[in-house]
Amino acid sequence: MKALVIAAGMGTRLKELTTNQNKCSLLVAGKPMITHVIDPLLDNGINDIYVTTGHHADTVKEALGDKAEYIHNPIYHATGVLVSTWVARERLAGEEFIWSTADNLFHPEVLKDFVASPGEILVAVKKKDYYKDRDVRTHITDGKIQSFDQESPSANAEFSCMAKFSPEASQAFFNTIQNYLSNQQTKVRFIDSLNSLREQGFTLTPFFIPEGKHAEVDTPE
Repeated sequence: MKALVIAAGMGTRLKELTTNQNKCSLLVAGKPMITHVIDPLLDNGINDIYVTTGHHADTVKEALGDKAEYIHNPIYHATGVLVSTWVARERLAGEEFIWSTADNLFHPEVLKDFVASPGEILVAVKKKDYYKDRDVRTHITDGKIQSFDQESPSANAEFSCMAKFSPEASQAFFNTIQNYLSNQQTKVRFIDSLNSLREQGFTLTPFFIPEGKHAEVDTPE
């Protein structure tokens, strides 16, 4: 199994903290944020790790050293997360891999269980009693994810920015991204690709994260 960690964004919601460095190189509990993502992957035997860089890529490389292979998105400032995923297609299309962002921190035991859990497309989610405007709402029925959006009041979980793709689903995922980009859709959301894969017939299985075992570092607070 391989892994792709997206660390290209500008982290604008962290304001002056990311002016001169990448968000994921900020210290969390005394370590660069991204090491809290990479180290558990390594501990679970995932050694083929790719990190997509963009904003202040040098600070990401300084934080990680040789723990990962780096793939640069040269147009990170004008594109969304799918372009930062697409640049890794030659390494990952048709391969089983875990997709994650560099600012979502999971308890190591959560990642261990996630790696071991089956599914064509396994998607990390957590139950919530309320939703903020930016939360990605997830609709689950009969143990399967039906859709993602950011508006519906009928959601029963929140997407937690980690997914695992089987080899077949991985190939379809990158094909889907290619279709978006061929139509000049460079800012399509990651959840749009997941919705498309479900429409193509893939099963999206929710992986529920226990309360208190996940944190997203997104604001100075």
